[in-house]
Amino acid sequence: MPVSEALRSFGPGWFGTVMGTGAVVLVAHPFFPGLSAVLHPLNALLMAVLVGVWLWRCLRLPHAVAEATAHPVQANFYPMLYIALMVVANQFAVVGEQRGLALVLWCVGTLLAFAFSYLLLGRLFRSEQVALEHVTPANYLPAVGLVLVPVVGARFIEGARELEQQALMVLNLMALGTGALMYVALLSLTVHKYLLHRRVTGPLAATVWIQLAPTGLVPLAAMKLVAAHPHWAGLAGAVELGSALVVGFGLWWLGMALSLTVAAMRQGELPFALSWWAFTFPLGALTLALQALAMSTGWALFSAIAFGGCCVLVCAWSLVALRTVHGVATGALLKA
Repeated sequence: MPVSEALRSFGPGWFGTVMGTGAVVLVAHPFFPGLSAVLHPLNALLMAVLVGVWLWRCLRLPHAVAEATAHPVQANFYPMLYIALMVVANQFAVVGEQRGLALVLWCVGTLLAFAFSYLLLGRLFRSEQVALEHVTPANYLPAVGLVLVPVVGARFIEGARELEQQALMVLNLMALGTGALMYVALLSLTVHKYLLHRRVTGPLAATVWIQLAPTGLVPLAAMKLVAAHPHWAGLAGAVELGSALVVGFGLWWLGMALSLTVAAMRQGELPFALSWWAFTFPLGALTLALQALAMSTGWALFSAIAFGGCCVLVCAWSLVALRTVHGVATGALLKA
């Protein structure tokens, strides 16, 4: 296959491989540290390669990139770039124990998260071509990118000077509030489509799992922010309860996503595509929230569910990774 054709077909969906692998690195760290240690440098290398290819594509095909960012569906996948970046930042902080590098990557990811939220959503708000048929679970991705900011950034609050702590706390609270409320608004819109419009089929059918990501990241971010500063210590119990409620909804949606996926498979509406990586990162986000609840409450049941989620995540990642390698080897995933 010509390099130009492969370059033209290269989209932000490829960063889903980094997001999914990073989820395995973080979720497996307390349960299977050996697996986490092996995948951490491999995922960091994968991220570097994908960023290099992406920059090359931007230089070679700037018009194609501009057209995609203006598309009412394709534009929603661009946040995967900085989501993947912040996932790798979290890897370096948790597994690699390289706080300085993690901070740099987090700063870049945070800047991109806010910039893209204004750029992409602003374009969609001004567009007169957006219709209900363009609404997919991928619309959650800008919100996911914002709520991921405090998940990673909360660790930089502790140990900072007082004024820096206040600035970091305000920034992280702003990101969490914006992303969480954006998720609630988009949730009502997507449920409206599920009930009154044609469901998402084909390669995008797997994106129904994306909704799991905010139900894990929002409570995880809230618990991390409360623990990061003594001012919020009195709210720990209330935040813990609220987080458990949101995670409970996430577990319910896990069953719904599974049933919709099985139905799509039975009807032959779930062809393999890069969107299958949606089976990994959102499940990882929910499992991380369960791990945090297990640590804060000391409840063995939360820990058991988190361990089960970790095992399912590793199996899902293995399947999707093997299918992706096969797709690259045969050229199926490199076609425009």
